[in-house]
Amino acid sequence: RFTCPYHGWTYNQQGDLIGIASPDQYGQADKADLKLVAFPTYESAGLIWVVLDPASKIDIASFLGGLDQMLAGFDLASWSLYDQCTLAGANWKLAFDAHLEFYHLPVLHKETFGPRISNKAQYFFHGPHQRLGLMSEHPVEQNDLRNLGDVAESDWPLSSLLFGEWIVFPNVSLNCFTAGEQVMVVSQVFPGDTPDSSTTVQSYLVKNLPSEATKAELNEFVTFIKKIVGEEDLPMSRQQQKAISSGLMQKVHFGRNEAGLQQYHHWIERLVKGEKPDFFAAK
Repeated sequence: RFTCPYHGWTYNQQGDLIGIASPDQYGQADKADLKLVAFPTYESAGLIWVVLDPASKIDIASFLGGLDQMLAGFDLASWSLYDQCTLAGANWKLAFDAHLEFYHLPVLHKETFGPRISNKAQYFFHGPHQRLGLMSEHPVEQNDLRNLGDVAESDWPLSSLLFGEWIVFPNVSLNCFTAGEQVMVVSQVFPGDTPDSSTTVQSYLVKNLPSEATKAELNEFVTFIKKIVGEEDLPMSRQQQKAISSGLMQKVHFGRNEAGLQQYHHWIERLVKGEKPDFFAAK
């Protein structure tokens, strides 16, 4: 049940009003007309998908186009929330751009982890959604799908099929790591009160609650990711915002190694223009 801490009205988990405090003093009320606001929701793959518009007519399952079935391999229903934080950023699209390419990694993150990894990504597009994986000079280490060409489909390892950063259009990223335990960082980027502001909500999920032996490593990892995003990625997005807001930049160029950004802004542009595309229509 949900009980209002102000007047004590009580609702069930379906949002129905089931109890009015001191009803004799309150007077007549039609409980059926006083339900909580309901949003379109869809539960699948251990996740609850919600559209924050009660009037939306979107069919969430159709919009995902089976992406949820792919994510089901993670078995997120059995994972636990370990930590969560909220970080301030620039325009929500700028704040989200850093999730869609690895070109910037060795430069922006040169003082942390950038020099140790590749700046190459391989992309897999699924309608407006996508997945990008880090391409290493040693693909075996990266669960690279290039390794599966000579392997029977029935023998494909799950780790290869689930690797990389999963992007749920238009504002969610799911990224898996190992830090003593399996960790998934779920980043949700929401527009702020003004066009040049946003908030990134980071949720850290763990496959298994840490033991005393792994807790220190897990905490160190969580602190590290918060630092990377909060002190490197998002401050850079605010610098980008200043440059774009000057009006002096007439164009923004995306290279061929930024295919995720090209795909993403292609879909944004179509929707802003008012198109109603069939996200999974044959090209």
